[in-house]
Amino acid sequence: MATNTPDVTAAWQALVAQHRLDVHEWDMAGVDENLRASFMGHMFVTTDDRNIIVVPVGQDPRERLIAVAKLVEHLERVA
Repeated sequence: MATNTPDVTAAWQALVAQHRLDVHEWDMAGVDENLRASFMGHMFVTTDDRNIIVVPVGQDPRERLIAVAKLVEHLERVA
């Protein structure tokens, strides 16, 4: 069951807006089961400095927020 509360929704919207994230959901059905079970998200930084986030379709909103926040944190450390 998804744990999408107003707090999670507000935090997600703020994170996406603050870091100008372009979020894409990918259907992981065709991916190897081991990778599919552990995949939480991936970030691409394009040559024109766009931050593209890829997350699994149907991911729990709280899990998505945590995963993307960690990706953004990593991006900020290496910048």
